[in-house]
Amino acid sequence: MAITGGGKIYLVDTDMLINHLRKFCNLFDVLSPLAVNSAVFMVSVISKAEVFAGRSSKIVKQQIKINALFNFFTLVPVTADIAELAGKYTRDFEVPLLDALIAATTVINQAMLITQNTRHFSKIPNLKLISSVL
Repeated sequence: MAITGGGKIYLVDTDMLINHLRKFCNLFDVLSPLAVNSAVFMVSVISKAEVFAGRSSKIVKQQIKINALFNFFTLVPVTADIAELAGKYTRDFEVPLLDALIAATTVINQAMLITQNTRHFSKIPNLKLISSVL
């Protein structure tokens, strides 16, 4: 299930979402220059799970902020193809499974991954990275 459209496709990594919610950065300052020619911004359902695993997500006010943030993005499910590719990434490159799932989602959807976590993701061939320095 590759997402298609006229513009470039970007997948935002969990670290970027968390840093935005913690007010370490304004994620939209990073995304704004990329928002041209029908760009598509998406996140993996894995990122949604990771964000809601955080302790601050127990607070109703924070849940509202989290859901408002996710409403900006196209939410991408884990498909069988993504799961298979992620398993191979974990096996072959010793990347943690959650990162491998996000990487596989990016590759399957022919997207570019926006992240600050280059340590794990740089091991994966054919993964296009945009390393954000905030």
